[in-house]
Amino acid sequence: MAGVGKPFENSCILTACAVTAILTNTCIITKYGRRRVFLITGLMICAVTQLIIAVVYTIQPTSPAALRTLVALTVLYIVSYNVSLPH
Repeated sequence: MAGVGKPFENSCILTACAVTAILTNTCIITKYGRRRVFLITGLMICAVTQLIIAVVYTIQPTSPAALRTLVALTVLYIVSYNVSLPH
């Protein structure tokens, strides 16, 4: 996420999103169950997000729009990863 905004602020936002996703996961799984559905869905979102990140970075690695897209997709990846983690 280098070159986009303030690095410390970005890492704080990313960590806050990750913690929120973990807490949400814990509440949803204990109330509704269906762990397998969340696990498979979260991991598929992770895979698609990583693929899009690779394509965007390969096509235009230094454009401002691509950098913002990479940051947004990284946040989406972290959230989907933490939602699908077994806790």
